[in-house]
Amino acid sequence: MKAVIPAAGFGTRFLPFTKSVPKELIPIVDKPVIQYVVEEAVDSGIDDILMIVSAGKESICRHFNPQFELEQRLENSGKTQLLNELRRIGKGARIQYVYQQELDGLGGALRYAKSFAAGEPVAVLLGDNVTSGDRPVLSELLAVFREKQASVVAVEEVPHEKVYQYGVIDGSSSDNYVYQLRDLIENRVQGENLYDIVHYKDKTLEFAFTHIADFGETYFSFVNGQYTNDGGTHESAFKEALLRAVNEFSGKDYDAKDFRGGIVGSIAIKLQEPIFESQTKNKLGNTDVKSWIVPTVKKAVEDYLYRHTEEANLLLEKIKKNEDVRKEIQAVKKKGKEFEKKLSVRNSKLRDCKYHFGDRSGHGGETMIFLTEGDSAGGSMVQSRDPNTQAVFALKGKPFNCFGKKLETVYTVEELFCIMRTLDIEEDIENLRYNKVVIATDADVDGLHIRNLLITFFLSYFERLVQTGHLYILETPLFRVRPKGRKDSPRPVRKSTAKKKDAKAAAEPELKPGEQTYYCYSEEERDEKAALIGRNAEITRFKGLGEISPKEFRQFIDENIRLEQVTIDQTKGIQEMLRFYMGDNTTERWEFIQNNLV
Repeated sequence: MKAVIPAAGFGTRFLPFTKSVPKELIPIVDKPVIQYVVEEAVDSGIDDILMIVSAGKESICRHFNPQFELEQRLENSGKTQLLNELRRIGKGARIQYVYQQELDGLGGALRYAKSFAAGEPVAVLLGDNVTSGDRPVLSELLAVFREKQASVVAVEEVPHEKVYQYGVIDGSSSDNYVYQLRDLIENRVQGENLYDIVHYKDKTLEFAFTHIADFGETYFSFVNGQYTNDGGTHESAFKEALLRAVNEFSGKDYDAKDFRGGIVGSIAIKLQEPIFESQTKNKLGNTDVKSWIVPTVKKAVEDYLYRHTEEANLLLEKIKKNEDVRKEIQAVKKKGKEFEKKLSVRNSKLRDCKYHFGDRSGHGGETMIFLTEGDSAGGSMVQSRDPNTQAVFALKGKPFNCFGKKLETVYTVEELFCIMRTLDIEEDIENLRYNKVVIATDADVDGLHIRNLLITFFLSYFERLVQTGHLYILETPLFRVRPKGRKDSPRPVRKSTAKKKDAKAAAEPELKPGEQTYYCYSEEERDEKAALIGRNAEITRFKGLGEISPKEFRQFIDENIRLEQVTIDQTKGIQEMLRFYMGDNTTERWEFIQNNLV
């Protein structure tokens, strides 16, 4: 048996502490959390362990690696007890490490463990809860696994009022404290649904949907249990069938936009030979599924609406509200026709790229657009980017705070309008022109404020862009540490494949660790590299992206780019969170600021 410990996350819930210290090294009494996890694995008979880490988590590796110099000093000074404690760290475990390049959730992390598992059962250990007892929880799980020969997951009881914060199980008790799992549910609606969730299930198809008091669309689609992040033919057929069913029931011809505004839907199908499209291989391409999905969904929804007239009326009421909002937007568009025409002619703040997401170039999955702060930073990025796959949109300043504003705000605020048109998400998020929308702002108070304003914009009007994993934040170094007087030769700008064949790059002389230039993303890393260079260290604090030269900037947005994905764990609480941070000033927010000043 082997164990996998995902430890690549940023630990944003524990900021600002986790800005420089991995959350896994947060101590409980005198030991970090991850050490407890490793010790539980060893005590349960597992000694082959894989840790999945990310850039900046090197201190986790150092914690479990032997420090012979320190051990020698403790031994020479007679500090035997401390020496034994030090040698006990990770004792009995063979620990391997793999770096997760892109943080895309627990499922994304576990993909890195595929070759390590090699088809064998593995235990996935998350250090989120601490339990005490005579027997490790993992050993109990292993006992159930060996007896039942089935996957086992540990669960805990939570107060009813906190259920909305968690994924929940539906199961029947089989033995003492052991349940047979019937369903595993992650509640995305969180009590905000306007009517009871409509649900249907047969041998090859299962779907559910409802509406919330919002205007965006949210869909989750699956094929043979695999999450199809970019949807596909099954999701398109699902959307079509829902609209046709509602129109048939109501005897009206509702616009698709009016029906889909605020919908939260999910469809899962079983298919013998699925064909996946797109660079990420998570978009279904089988065209024949429409022939049986549409009639099945249409009939099931019609039957439900006829049997549940109260829910049907609430659904039609939501569609009517969406229709009224759409007509308001049309009126705004008509009044501001000249404004819209002027902005549509030319977007001078955009430096576009050659390829785009969804085209047939084969490079769509690599495309990204940087929403950057001002012309200075934008200028550096334009000169250092890859023009084939990287676009740059330079903001004029701080975007408009659109929290609590009507949808018509997008059509009256030039900056927001240009962003919407640049991304081509006005009609449908499926038209998105770039796979990754990257917020690139300075690492100061103003930059963080701009970041929050942009996230507020997307969450308010285009939440699905965030939910489908297309929104990111660019990480750039805070410090440059190098020996005094050293001038760095910039990395070569990326060239085409044809040119690379003929080019012969001159090999740079190999430098010793104390002679190199280091780019640091935290104060801890800065101090470590400065100590490595010694008294001759020269430290530069980058106050803004515009201070980094284009030649130097290239290395931060090439294949080693560091991105943090903006994710939504649950939809409930988003509006409350935005209202607290981005809404009107309140006593509660003032007290929060005073109590959390650093």
